[in-house]
Amino acid sequence: MSKTLYEQEIAAIRSIPDDAIQKPGSIPILVYIQEAENLYNWSQGDKEILTAKGLKWSFVDNIPARAGALREAQSKWIAARNTHENSEKIWSIEAPQAKKLRNELLCAMKFAYRKDSTFKGRLSAFKTGGSYARIIQNLNDLAVIAGENTGPLQEIKYDLSNLELAASTSAKMAALLAAVTTERAYCTTVSKIRDQAYTHLKESVDEVCSFGRYIFRKDEAKYKRYTCEYSRQIRKRQAAKKEAEKETEPAY
Repeated sequence: MSKTLYEQEIAAIRSIPDDAIQKPGSIPILVYIQEAENLYNWSQGDKEILTAKGLKWSFVDNIPARAGALREAQSKWIAARNTHENSEKIWSIEAPQAKKLRNELLCAMKFAYRKDSTFKGRLSAFKTGGSYARIIQNLNDLAVIAGENTGPLQEIKYDLSNLELAASTSAKMAALLAAVTTERAYCTTVSKIRDQAYTHLKESVDEVCSFGRYIFRKDEAKYKRYTCEYSRQIRKRQAAKKEAEKETEPAY
């Protein structure tokens, strides 16, 4: 259902310009969605007076669709974030190891081929620093160069299995870097759409609530229906905490 509503609303959601996008505040998204759906139900009984004062009922009618779209957008963002965080975690562990392998292989090769002018010249272009894209390429390049003449490496008792490891690490890290980069971009896109979907729902909620608070400003029970229950409970707990702290203060 949420997926269908998301597809129904996605054009309107994407059309929201960057300078109009609002990010979710302190209220959790799922709580905000539930309160929006509660607002939809509560306002049904007040339709006549709300519309009589000028509220366009389309703002109320569209709340379920906008809420469902935001629920789907939130789910997509959470899924993207979790996937990205997993790739980032793997990258944070394996990238330093790849760099270490490149540096150790380069050091061994410069020592092993120090008397070979041809190899020495080719290795002079390699540095121990550089971006991870360069490190990934270096690993494969060094494995290829060393494979042309492994004799000097054998003479210094270097473990030649590291050449195959360097090549395989290069391939693996290239794929991982591509995944991290792509997921980072996708996560940013999905996050933006989630914020746009939130803005889309908030437009309806704010409009309905502003009318409700004005119309029922002298009716406490109904007035509360057009305010944020979550924020009200937060303020209530904060007030209770302050009162409790006041009671425990030592008397002098």
